[in-house]
Amino acid sequence: MKKTMRIIAILACMILALVGSAYAQGDVSPDFSHHPPHVCEYLTKHYPYALSTYIEFGIPISLTLAVGAYESAYGKSYAAKEKCNFFGLVKGQMPFNNMSQCYRFWGYLLSTERYQKIHRLPHTNWRMWCHSLAYLGYNPRDTYGDSLIEVIEYLELYKLDLKHEEYE
Repeated sequence: MKKTMRIIAILACMILALVGSAYAQGDVSPDFSHHPPHVCEYLTKHYPYALSTYIEFGIPISLTLAVGAYESAYGKSYAAKEKCNFFGLVKGQMPFNNMSQCYRFWGYLLSTERYQKIHRLPHTNWRMWCHSLAYLGYNPRDTYGDSLIEVIEYLELYKLDLKHEEYE
C-alpha cells in the first residue's frame, strides 16, 4: 500500500512538471515535483484548499501550507489521517468531515477577534504573519514562528503568495 501511494505521488508530481508552463498562465497548480514525494503529494493535494482559504479569508497561501505541513507532519499525523485535522486544532481532537471543512474552519479561526491584528499585514509579508501567529498564541512553542519560516523558506512557499497578488 505504501509503495502504491508513493508511486501515485511520483506520477502526480511528474504530471505537474509536464504542465508547469500552464501554471505560469494561472491555469493549474504549481509544480512541486522538485520536493520529496511525500512533500509533493501533500502540497499538490492541499494547494487548492490553501488558495481558496486565501481568496475567502485573506490568509497567505504560504502560511496555510506551512502550518498544515508542520502541524500534521505533511498529512501523516494521526489527527490528519483519522480526523482530517491538519492544523493542530484543539490539540488534534477536533474531527472534520473533509479537507474543505478543515480549511474553512482554519480560515474562520484566523478571522476571529483574537487574530484580527494579523490581517493588517500584507499577505506577502509572510515572515510577520508567522511571528504574529505565534505571538498571538496559536502554538505555545517559543520558536513556532521561526519553525514556520523555515518550512516556508525550505519549500519556497513564499513564491505562491507573490503569484497570487492579484487577489489582494
